[in-house]
Amino acid sequence: MMDVMQARSTLTSRLLVLVIVILGLFVRTINVNWDQNQHLHPDERFLTMVMGGMQVPHTVREYLDPELSTFNPTNVGFKFFVYGTFPLVINKFVAIALHNDNYNMLTLQGRWLSAAMDAVAVLTIILITRQFEKKYGLPRNLKYFAGLFYAIAVFPIQQAHFFTVDTFANTFFLLSVLSALKLDRDHFLRASVISGIIMGLAVASKINVVLGAPLIGWLLIETFVQEAFQHRKAMKMIISIFIVSLFWLGSFWITLRVAEPYYFSHFSLIDWHLNTTFLGNIKQLQSFNDPAGYFPPGIQWGSKTAIIFPLVNIAFFGLGLPLFFFAVVGFGKLGFFSFRELKTRVGLFFTLLWMVVFFSYEGIQFVLTMRYFLFLYPFFALCAGYGLMEIGKLFTRKASLSNLNHEWLVLSCSVLCFIWPLMFMSIYLHKNSRVEASEWMYRVLPDKSVIALEHWDDPLPLQVEGANPDQKDIKGLQLPVFYPDDDVKWTEMNDILGKSDYYVLTSNRGWGSIMAAPKKYPKMSQFYKDLFDGKTEFEKIAEFTSYPGLSYLGLPITINDDWSEEAFTVYDHPKVLIFAKKK
Repeated sequence: MMDVMQARSTLTSRLLVLVIVILGLFVRTINVNWDQNQHLHPDERFLTMVMGGMQVPHTVREYLDPELSTFNPTNVGFKFFVYGTFPLVINKFVAIALHNDNYNMLTLQGRWLSAAMDAVAVLTIILITRQFEKKYGLPRNLKYFAGLFYAIAVFPIQQAHFFTVDTFANTFFLLSVLSALKLDRDHFLRASVISGIIMGLAVASKINVVLGAPLIGWLLIETFVQEAFQHRKAMKMIISIFIVSLFWLGSFWITLRVAEPYYFSHFSLIDWHLNTTFLGNIKQLQSFNDPAGYFPPGIQWGSKTAIIFPLVNIAFFGLGLPLFFFAVVGFGKLGFFSFRELKTRVGLFFTLLWMVVFFSYEGIQFVLTMRYFLFLYPFFALCAGYGLMEIGKLFTRKASLSNLNHEWLVLSCSVLCFIWPLMFMSIYLHKNSRVEASEWMYRVLPDKSVIALEHWDDPLPLQVEGANPDQKDIKGLQLPVFYPDDDVKWTEMNDILGKSDYYVLTSNRGWGSIMAAPKKYPKMSQFYKDLFDGKTEFEKIAEFTSYPGLSYLGLPITINDDWSEEAFTVYDHPKVLIFAKKK
């Protein structure tokens, strides 16, 4: 009888996990071609161009040689490249096998792969949480809430709609953490080797994954440290840690050299020198992050507050307030829970400490973009699940509820966390705002119209299929809005504005950054203010938005997210404003 009940419990558990993973995959693959092949994500567009230039090396030796390989971006015309190439190589091989090796299909197929990888991340955080349940005495159903909350977290859903390296790096990192958690006295070599291999793939996808190495390192040695404290066998601990570290580093090193040989100068496992071109690219990228500089993507960060800005974006947009609230409660309760019995739960405590250190480090950088915090989201989900269960337990005690009522209370509270992802889904269920604006422009603007556009932003109208049956000729002129606010710039600005019939802001890239930096751009900031107040020679005639909302469910609820970090809106649902010259 007990065997039958256990078999049913196991089947139910597996079915529940399967449902959660399928849900995660479903919301990540809603309208994969959300921009109608317009390639509106700049990083994704760049990676697709690099993949287009890649050619399969003739031999393994050629692949491994950074000076010869046609998988090395430097050798196919892309001298500036700061990502790992492993996700690109995967996508390229799959595209060749499926006959998808062309500009549009490389992107669409890449988005499917990105979504699939993040669905694996959903499963992995469930398995990580299950290990935490076993090792640290956490509630046995926590794994389901952790998986569910990561599955519906908005920011991972958005990132999985793009083919970038982030979802690959995040998933490999989580798998490496899981392997480290599985280490025990009887299987420590296997666990350390597997963890090292997977971490090698993670760093081959994105180099900043190395910031997760301290967490993996502790989880690998935790068993030996605890045994040493219990049995006072320090020498045995030192030897065990040395062996584990040796196997982990060896497997990591070999995997990294094979999966991403282009980080290095030469084809040699014993050559530790990094590629000088790659190092130069990293230094060049860092030089862009100068508060006094005029690099367009960097202008937005000069007005942002360290720690507070990324925290607000995680709370309001990345997770949504209900999920963030549960995560904060869960983090606090887990911290107290682990600190109270530190000797047996030091791994849990170290995980929470790593989260704080990682967030603090990224939160004080000049660039505070949300994607740098993606590695934390699975752990936010774990904390949120624990917070929800603790709140349910508290209300159950206060109201003297039965176990059944307690479960219903927890499930009811979890429903609140679905509100934000349901609203965010509307972005992919409606036409992209830039596509919609392009169709309107072809339909309304006269032939031979001249429009003023802003440099460093995607120009409109897009070449949307079937949107321009009359073959209207609409000419665009680029305004140097991000140039220093000197007389040379304004001579060019006034000349272009004088020639233009329309002025199109295809996103908030320009005005969102520049108006927040009035000391750097006094004239340009005032120009935007006058433009929006109707005090220039242009007046607004059209606006296109795709704000998160529930109109597709028949509910008149919409959230204006213009105040979020630029990248959260500008890639897949920017506000487009069209102004016409006054008559």
